[in-house]
Amino acid sequence: MRIFCNNQHSKNSRDGFVLVMALGLILIAGLILAGVARQSLALATEVAHAQEELQRRWGAISTQRLLLPHAEEVLEGLATPVDPKYPPRWPLPARLEGEFSLGKLLFQVELVDEETKIDLNKLYYRDQQKLNRVVNDQLFNKGSYSLSKQLLIQPSSTRQRQPVLFYSWGQVFRIPEDLSPDQTAHEIRAVTSGVTLWGSGRLNIRRADDETIRQQAEQELPAQLIDQIIFARAEPGITKLDEVLEQVDLKGIERSTARQLFSDQSQSHALWIRVQSSRQTWTQLTLDQASAETGADSQTFSW
Repeated sequence: MRIFCNNQHSKNSRDGFVLVMALGLILIAGLILAGVARQSLALATEVAHAQEELQRRWGAISTQRLLLPHAEEVLEGLATPVDPKYPPRWPLPARLEGEFSLGKLLFQVELVDEETKIDLNKLYYRDQQKLNRVVNDQLFNKGSYSLSKQLLIQPSSTRQRQPVLFYSWGQVFRIPEDLSPDQTAHEIRAVTSGVTLWGSGRLNIRRADDETIRQQAEQELPAQLIDQIIFARAEPGITKLDEVLEQVDLKGIERSTARQLFSDQSQSHALWIRVQSSRQTWTQLTLDQASAETGADSQTFSW
């Protein structure tokens, strides 16, 4: 009997050891599978983010290459009359807005004629007091409570008679450090709807609105003549700046001044691209004609 009990106890001990080992192996396998699952999930997330980034970059580059080189054609297309017998009256459309989806990304696009805005670089040399007033008006009229004026001039190393002094909006507006990139882009886009750093200094009278024309010409031309110019350009059939000036009673020096202030062509355009996903928002501003000082064909700012 004593031998029988010892054998039974030994058998039970072996069975318990095997059970413990089996449970241990199951626990280890579970931990390994959990680690593999976490690693797989992290890898899948990383792949999804990489795919999203690729789609964003591809969509932005494609949109830029599609619109900016053909900006004038696109904007002129917006002004094409339904009936050729009734040509459109000035001002013509100065911007195109639209949106599209690419995968799970939403693209919001705005193409803008920069020659329909007050050029702050040129205005600096014409009237610095007016420059300050125009910037303050933009901040006040567009309801920006985050940005403030600072006008940081960057010295130029070129020998141009009127070199470019403002290269970016960070020189014109003080941007709070706690403002998110999306909020920063939104504020800058709003307050710069009427001013630019990348124009020629001459306002495209075919597309600029009445108020911008008045801002451009005030203190340069009598208010009565400015009103006549605005009235004349709205006449049907007008196609050139010369046709507008012919209908206004301008003296020699006034006509010369008007030609320095206005044009009927545009050489600079901006493209805003805002991309929104479920987790993030990106904004990009690209100019199709940079300053001659920079030696570049375009400039891009990202937030």
